[in-house]
Amino acid sequence: AAHPDIDLTVYFCWDFGAKKTYDKQFGVNVEWDIPLLDGYRHKFLKNLSPKPSSEFFGEINPGIVRELVKNKYDAVLMYGWNSPTSWLAYITAFILKTPVLIHSENPFNQEAAKSKLKIFIKKIILGFIFRQAAALLYIGKENRTFYEQYGAPAEKLVFFPYAVDNERLIGRSEEIKKNPDTKNAAVIAVTNLSQTADMETAKTLGAEEFMTKADISIHTLAKKVKEYSDKIRAGETAPKPAAETPKPESGAACGRWAPAGST
Repeated sequence: AAHPDIDLTVYFCWDFGAKKTYDKQFGVNVEWDIPLLDGYRHKFLKNLSPKPSSEFFGEINPGIVRELVKNKYDAVLMYGWNSPTSWLAYITAFILKTPVLIHSENPFNQEAAKSKLKIFIKKIILGFIFRQAAALLYIGKENRTFYEQYGAPAEKLVFFPYAVDNERLIGRSEEIKKNPDTKNAAVIAVTNLSQTADMETAKTLGAEEFMTKADISIHTLAKKVKEYSDKIRAGETAPKPAAETPKPESGAACGRWAPAGST
């Protein structure tokens, strides 16, 4: 975010994570223990929703229209379409002829449970915005299939996996390995990636289990964690030796960017 070639502004629809907030799915208060707002320009938009959340009506931020009109960005990066704010940003950007890049994580295998009517309507609406977008960023195989099934032009699909702070995580990993209280902890990889090569890589690096988020529930994950915890305490298993950790990679793009619709 602090790269000199990127003049970035990030708009947040509400302050989840920036301060202690209750997470209904996990049933606990969530508060990040690392700085999330350092190193880049950002702004919290006024949220008119009576109950801010990641649900559709949990993000109502009409101020995004003024921001996009006033700043005339080179491009707008959108995270999904599940809020009034997202649609306001889409419409504003299209009117201004500002290129829109759409990033989502929707897996196609979850569409089977939806009604034919809902799928038909989604094909019309999503097919339209997918054709208008400058690029469609997918995180894995299931996500790419989702785009394709809803009318995304193949030439607009761009592989865009999640980015992490590799250096920090590698350093933390070394601390865990040296700590006698945590060195025998089992590693469970929970990811959006579903390719066999990713699974093999994770297990080569020491993961006991490889789980795709689209195929599991939070309750299943909690049960698996408890299962390994009980085994380790009973001395029944020990984590696999990890291979040498790969060196982190970096990349950057140029221009003035405004990721909108972030939570």
